[in-house]
Amino acid sequence: MPVKKDLKIMLADDDEDDRELFAQAVASSLPQARLTMAENGSMLLQKLMDSPVEALPDVLFLDMNMPIKNGKECLAEIRASKALANIPVIIYSTSGNQEQVDEMYGQGADRYIRKPSSFSVLKEMMELIGSMDWSGHQRPDRQDFVLLQSPKNTQG
Repeated sequence: MPVKKDLKIMLADDDEDDRELFAQAVASSLPQARLTMAENGSMLLQKLMDSPVEALPDVLFLDMNMPIKNGKECLAEIRASKALANIPVIIYSTSGNQEQVDEMYGQGADRYIRKPSSFSVLKEMMELIGSMDWSGHQRPDRQDFVLLQSPKNTQG
């Protein structure tokens, strides 16, 4: 499938370095994508609520461990909102904990990605995200839920 040229991506992550690397990977791998960022879950939800429907992201990357409102709380609010429920949500976490992965699948996340440890893998991940069809909000089967799972430390 061809890359959607004007993919709207949103990232909610409290780590400034992670946001900067993510932005660089998007700019490098998906140069025509539009990236919006939020520093915490509360800011994320405010930005989403304030956005007109046509400006909502095509895909949302959601860090789990954020201050004020964490990823789990944000996901619950997004899925409970009529206006936001169909936004594809990718959990973007340092943790590969299987219990957390299962819980996020059960709560309606669309994909789960463990934050890559290298910039080249992050760029590869962006290329994969850009090649996926995010229209229609079709969740994968459980076995396809985790993308680019790192085989290293899965307890983090």
